[in-house]
Amino acid sequence: MELLHSPFGSQLGTNYVPSDPDVTQIRQLLTRPKARVDEVDKEIKRITDLLENLQRERQVYSTYINQHEAILSPIRRIPTEILQCIFLRCLPTKHNAVMSSLQAPVLLTHVCRDWRAAALKMPRLWASLHIPIPHRPQKPFAYPSYPTPALPQLTEEEFQAYTQSVQRWEYKMQERRQIVKTWFTRAAGCKLSISITLWEGRRSSAEAEAVHTTIKSIMDIVVSYSHQWKRIEVLASHPHICDLLALPMHTVPYLEHMKVTCNPFSTSPIASGPALYRQVSPTGLLAAPSLTSFHCKLLPESPLSLPVNWAQLRELYFDGAASRSFDGTTLEFTPSDAVKLLRSCPLLVRCRMVVVQNSLFSPPVAPSAFNFSSEDEEHAAPITLPHLEYLSIHEGAPLQDFFSQLEAPILNDIVFTSSIPPYDSDSTSLVTLLKNCGPTVQKLTFDFPCLTVEDIQQCLSLVPKLTHLSLSSNPRERSFVVHQYDPQRISSSARLNNALLARVTPGLIDDGTGRKSVVTLCPKLASLSCKFLSPEFSEDALVDFIRSRRSEAMYRHGIAPLQKVHLCFKRPKQDVDVMKELEKENVDVHGLRVAVTYAHPLHKGVESFSPLLGLAPDALLPYPC
Repeated sequence: MELLHSPFGSQLGTNYVPSDPDVTQIRQLLTRPKARVDEVDKEIKRITDLLENLQRERQVYSTYINQHEAILSPIRRIPTEILQCIFLRCLPTKHNAVMSSLQAPVLLTHVCRDWRAAALKMPRLWASLHIPIPHRPQKPFAYPSYPTPALPQLTEEEFQAYTQSVQRWEYKMQERRQIVKTWFTRAAGCKLSISITLWEGRRSSAEAEAVHTTIKSIMDIVVSYSHQWKRIEVLASHPHICDLLALPMHTVPYLEHMKVTCNPFSTSPIASGPALYRQVSPTGLLAAPSLTSFHCKLLPESPLSLPVNWAQLRELYFDGAASRSFDGTTLEFTPSDAVKLLRSCPLLVRCRMVVVQNSLFSPPVAPSAFNFSSEDEEHAAPITLPHLEYLSIHEGAPLQDFFSQLEAPILNDIVFTSSIPPYDSDSTSLVTLLKNCGPTVQKLTFDFPCLTVEDIQQCLSLVPKLTHLSLSSNPRERSFVVHQYDPQRISSSARLNNALLARVTPGLIDDGTGRKSVVTLCPKLASLSCKFLSPEFSEDALVDFIRSRRSEAMYRHGIAPLQKVHLCFKRPKQDVDVMKELEKENVDVHGLRVAVTYAHPLHKGVESFSPLLGLAPDALLPYPC
């Protein structure tokens, strides 16, 4: 390419204003370059057209090749038996299959004809189903901003929108009824896993019959397959729960797992007045001959009164019982009740329960330990659970005596929360539990504000094999029942500060003989998870903790390498980046997972210096368009 020279080179790119002679000279100077540009444009067009023709030709050949190579795809030649095994791995693992074309098994029937045929011929693929029944739309209403003797009538637009929403609900329920029927037909004779969520809202008696008829039509289909039930989970109001539990036990010969969650605040669609308590049938569903896993929540019954074959249970989850008056309160389940229940379940492997005493009031003085009455002296013998591996318990009444009786030789996973404030002079119930079972515990979860600092240190000293430690500050758990407290005493809730973290940070000391020894709690710890509602320990202390537990010197002294750290701070992010600090200090982070999250600076209760603080979202500003 010819190098272009310009006599105006020194003026190019400046604010120079050319004279009339210069203008004429510049125009003459550009004549030849403009002609060359036109020639180049024509050549570019020719080459571009040639390139486009070649690209179109290539696309034709590529399409031809791809279509034929698709026929050679190995997935097309996989035997049906292997394909069906792959299909099973596509099913959800944390819940039952859902009625969605975006998830298996329905999704698998939309790929091709062969896959659809294979899926439809596989009953096991259709052996689980989640059935959601949303509440029927309610008639809209609005209170006027001024006193009025009667509520305003619906406008035509409001009535039309309400009618359309009701029609859509009725159509969807009929559609789901047909889906449920078809789904269970495809499952053939397989044992079924079913979960049902039945939401109900308050409605007038005029709407009640239509809603009841619709719900009953779906439930009748589910009940007609009760002889195939293996797992059943139901969230519904008390009347629907009672109807389900009234099924004769001989109709569910294969039922192994049952979860019943009663919604005490939901209004029955067939009840004209307050909900009425109905006693559970002694020969109903709960007496199923093969039942080994039972989970109940807010059922208006004490567990001891339920006709469950406790002696064969391997899993028991009791999350509290609702009051029989359906007023939002809970029934008592005292430590004495817990003793009686666990004595009836010698085969338990997993257990969760909420122990509540005097839940309707706070006594003036809380006892340091629960004392059994003279009638319960026979319960002083040990509670032996030789197969128990997991225990989760919420303490709504002191459990020291209860835990002192417990014998669980292979218990390895404990979750403990409490509604009882900690005091310096009293030892927590968790210490009593760990004195009995601590040597075998590998996983421990507790709400640390319900313990004192001394309690935490003692608990951690009682679990030498601990590998997973999870600490949280969850007021929702502590507010599950009304606290039992002494108004004359001040609680001493622990704070997970730098000093406490230092107790689980390994360090070398001289034992006096010239040899080094390690001083730390939880030498086998591999995973630490903490969630805070206030600032606790610092990032620098965290870096020291991780560095020490990842050092080669500690490995040689028997300290297990830390594998996972998950922390959630309720404060803005600091200047310290934990992983960068570790890498800067040449700490071995291979295989280490560290996740540290912080609250957003604009969250309520979090310090913020944002220049946007106090500004409302645009959608809330009443400015004219």
